[in-house]
Amino acid sequence: MEDNKIRLLFTGDLVPMSLDANAAKPFIRLDESLFKLFDSVDMRITNLECPVTDCEKKIEKTGPPLKAAPADIWLLNDLRIDLACLSNNHIRDYGDRGVLDTISLCKENNILTVGAGKNSDEAAKIQYVDFQGRKIAFLNFSESEYNFSTPTRAGSNPDDPIHIWNSFQEAQKKSDYQIVVMHGGKEMYSLPTPYQVKLFRYVAGLGATAVIGHHTHVIGGYEIYKGTPIVYSLGNFIFDEPGNPPAWDEGALANITLNVDDGKAMLDFYKVETQDKTVSITASQQISKGQRDEFMKHIDLERVETAWREIIRKQYIGVIKNVSNLSLPDRILLKLKIKKLGNKPYLLALANRFRCQTHRIFTHDAIEYFIKK
Repeated sequence: MEDNKIRLLFTGDLVPMSLDANAAKPFIRLDESLFKLFDSVDMRITNLECPVTDCEKKIEKTGPPLKAAPADIWLLNDLRIDLACLSNNHIRDYGDRGVLDTISLCKENNILTVGAGKNSDEAAKIQYVDFQGRKIAFLNFSESEYNFSTPTRAGSNPDDPIHIWNSFQEAQKKSDYQIVVMHGGKEMYSLPTPYQVKLFRYVAGLGATAVIGHHTHVIGGYEIYKGTPIVYSLGNFIFDEPGNPPAWDEGALANITLNVDDGKAMLDFYKVETQDKTVSITASQQISKGQRDEFMKHIDLERVETAWREIIRKQYIGVIKNVSNLSLPDRILLKLKIKKLGNKPYLLALANRFRCQTHRIFTHDAIEYFIKK
């Protein structure tokens, strides 16, 4: 730490693997500009978006299971990653063993972890780091898909608002700064959802020094809310998956500078891109504010609400198809955007199950019990 400032650098999703089984290692090249930036800060924090394990037994789930081989930890070491955030929707893709192998491997390589553990108590533990007389608390939460921990299984730390509040009370008592890292949102959508804005602002309102988000695989927006920097999505950092749109290979790095004298946090960005298997960055100090805002937009709630209604208008048919067992006449009516579906009562009941928290939880637990039975 120099000049009474602590510099923290945050990345988006990091998957240290190649999906091409025949690819020669290393599968990715790191530009010198990246090393210079990572060397210039006091602490480097990433979202490790997969277990690092040689376990072959994946869990039953929808969506692709991700993992990296233990040897791929070299990428985190080369980048001098200090803290791996593990609360995300893929950390449990290879069950308890995948979670525990990842934590153990990080520990062996002197990489701190937060956001996952062998059970819900361990997953909820806050990571505290000391910098010359100042203590920083790192809290990590994610939306619950197949990833969440329970009292008897390993997994991630859920983003339930009551749970966040309880964790935050502990962090405030024990630290000078509270950095909250959140994982959630709508994938491939470049704005936060209205609920995300409410949740992130709620966290900021608790007194967080900064709130950093990722998960959507594209760069999202940012704002300064009541003095607290909020980043809704940093997009991908290094995630080598062919066949995706160009936005997949573009991300942002958030530089949070903590002023020791007044406790304030300043926010700056760098753009990171993967081109021809080479990862490089563009320093924000070298580009104009207008250019910066091209990739990291400042958001407002009215814009978020309007954009959300528009994307629902464009995509609602696909959602209805996925959640309802439509007859052939209903599929024809849906394609013609005619609302008079024969199974409308079913959809009304389904909407109520999603809307009501008790119904939603009961439905989930009943289905999960049936699957395991």
